[in-house]
Amino acid sequence: MPTLAHFCFLLLQTPAAGPAPEIVTFLHENGVKSRSGPVVDGRRAGAWTAWHDNGVKMYEGEYRDYQRVGRWTYWSRSGAKQSEGSWSDGDRSGVWSTWHPNGTKASEGAYERGLRTGPWTFWDDKGSIQRSGSFRFDLQDGEWVFYRPGTGDKASEGTYRRGQRSGSWTRYRDDGTREWSGRFANDKEEGAWTRWHSNGEIQALGSYAAGEMEGEWVGFHANGQRDYLGSFLSGKETGLWTYWWPNGNKKSEGLFGGGRRYGTWRVWTEEGDLSVELSGEYAEGKKKP
Repeated sequence: MPTLAHFCFLLLQTPAAGPAPEIVTFLHENGVKSRSGPVVDGRRAGAWTAWHDNGVKMYEGEYRDYQRVGRWTYWSRSGAKQSEGSWSDGDRSGVWSTWHPNGTKASEGAYERGLRTGPWTFWDDKGSIQRSGSFRFDLQDGEWVFYRPGTGDKASEGTYRRGQRSGSWTRYRDDGTREWSGRFANDKEEGAWTRWHSNGEIQALGSYAAGEMEGEWVGFHANGQRDYLGSFLSGKETGLWTYWWPNGNKKSEGLFGGGRRYGTWRVWTEEGDLSVELSGEYAEGKKKP
C-alpha cells in the first residue's frame, strides 16, 4: 500500500505540464496566408510554414525557442526549390544545396556555425560545373578549379589563402593547352612567370612584383625564335630593348623610359636592311621629325 512518502515522491517526479502551443496565422495585405505555426510563451516553436503573396509556399521548417533548427526548405514565387539544408543553434549547419530557377542545382557544400567550410561545388543553369574548391571561415582557402562555361573543361586552377589567390596558378586555353603559369601573393602576381603559345612553345619568361612586371623579360615567337629582350620597372618598359623577326633577324633596338621610347632607335626590315624611315631619334614615345 503506497505511503504518503511514496505519493510525495511520485508527485515530485511527474513533469509539470507546459503551456499549450497556440497556432497563429499571419496574412499578406491581399488576404493570402503569409505564415503559420505554433507559438509557446510568445516564441515560435515547432513546424512553421510561410507562403508568398501568390499562395506559393516560401519556406518550411521547425523552430525551437524562436531559432530555426533541423531541416529547412525554401521555394521561389514560381514554386521552384531555391535552397535546402539544416540549421543548428540559429546558424546554417551541415550540407546545403541551392538551385537555379530552372531547377538545376546551383551549389552544394557544408556550413559550420553559419560559415561555408570544406569542399563546395558550383554549377551553371545548364548543369555544367563552374568551379569547385574549399572554404575556411566562409573564405576561399586551398585548391580551386575553374571551368569554361558549358564545357566542363578547365579554365584555371590554383590555391587560395583567406580569400585571395596565393601560390601557384595555371590558366588554360579553350583547347586545353597552357596559356600561363605563375605564382600569386595577396591576389597579385609575384615571382617567376611563364607564358606559352597555343602550339606549346614558350611565349615569354619573366617576373612580377606586387602584380606588375619587373626585371628582365624575354619573349619568343611561336617557332621558338627570340621575339624580344628587355626589362620592366613597376610594370613599364625601361632601359635597352631589342626585338627580332620570326626568321631570327633583328627587328629594332633602342631605349625605353617609363614605358616610352626615347633616344636613338634603329629599325630593320625582315630581310635585315636598316629602315631609314623608321630609324632615328625618339622622345616621349614618338619619332622626332
